Amino acid sequence: SEMHDFLWWQVDEGRPVLFFPETSYWVGYDVDVPLFLPVYAHRRLADMRLLARTQQHHTNVMQGAVVFDSGWEYGYWLNNVVTARALWDPMLSVSHDEAFARILQPVARALGNPAWVPHLGQWAAKQKHLLIDGAKAISSDHFVHGMAYLQGVEPFTELGWRVGVNTHPYKLRFQEVTGSGADIYRELVGPLLRTMQECFAQLVEDGRQLAKNSSPNHPYSDLVHDLLGAAKITQCRAAEVRYLYEAVSLAKRDPARRQANLHAAAHVVRAAAETVADLESRFPAPRVCSWGTNPTVYPHGALWTAHSLYFFWRDLAVVRGDSPFMCMFPTYLNIRNPIDIVIGPGIGQLSMVRMLNWVREWSMWFLPPLYPFVGWLGAPSVEPIYPADL
Repeated sequence: SEMHDFLWWQVDEGRPVLFFPETSYWVGYDVDVPLFLPVYAHRRLADMRLLARTQQHHTNVMQGAVVFDSGWEYGYWLNNVVTARALWDPMLSVSHDEAFARILQPVARALGNPAWVPHLGQWAAKQKHLLIDGAKAISSDHFVHGMAYLQGVEPFTELGWRVGVNTHPYKLRFQEVTGSGADIYRELVGPLLRTMQECFAQLVEDGRQLAKNSSPNHPYSDLVHDLLGAAKITQCRAAEVRYLYEAVSLAKRDPARRQANLHAAAHVVRAAAETVADLESRFPAPRVCSWGTNPTVYPHGALWTAHSLYFFWRDLAVVRGDSPFMCMFPTYLNIRNPIDIVIGPGIGQLSMVRMLNWVREWSMWFLPPLYPFVGWLGAPSVEPIYPADL
């Protein structure tokens, strides 16, 4: 890749170089949805092995790697463990899959059962196949792959798609299912969503059985609980997305089945919410899950969207048409302050944010037809509670 070539060009130029990958993208994409993605660990190992092989052909030496991530919750600690071990020894003498299995062996011992090695390997392999590989091209720029459908979508993501500035992978949007994208949904997207739902459900069940057969008194049982919970939430997300797309496709043909799919989607969102609450009871959630002032440009903590299941609820509300007028516009449920993000902190910036938020909230209550055009201006002044505030 261009990044790989640039890195080694700089090494050869004599500059001190560290590989600085972002192991969780965070912005509505992975840990803040939240999604359990051991495929990240699998691919980070691939990076380290590629760099180690390339190093053999260079005289100058790169200094190592520093990983950027957005927390350890929801199984993301696993990605860091694998990356650290791969950086220490990428095991170039064996295949990639064998290296991944060997790196996971100490993890499996901590989890109380060696069978966690093949189980996590299955998660990574299935996710690589469904979420990344095997994508069929819609056009020269757009592909059908699972990650585009599991990811979260918020107003500025939608705005980017509409103006051709993509910060997230393109997907067939809900409003396209019964129009220009009907054939794509029927032939490509629908089967992919069904396969993801079935595959993740089976992996979650396998994990439950594995946990039952693990040592009951090992000191790291909370890690097992974390992996099982994160996997369950990911299963719920795959199921929700499938049910919502099916509901859209059935809107005109079979209203009764549409309602059944919407009820099923709401059910799995509530199940995910219960699992999130259970997992949050095991870590200092208020530190990272609260709404309000914090050291970032966002009006909430790093995992508030996971805590609230914002992305789950927003998709459900858009398809159900909870707020028929508002749901038509990308501004629906905006939680970003663009002035904060673009300009950064300062007295003038704070005054501007307060003024724009006042305009936004005034239009929402007193002049709703104006809201779709000013909803971009700011985030809610108080924490939204879902589903009450949909």
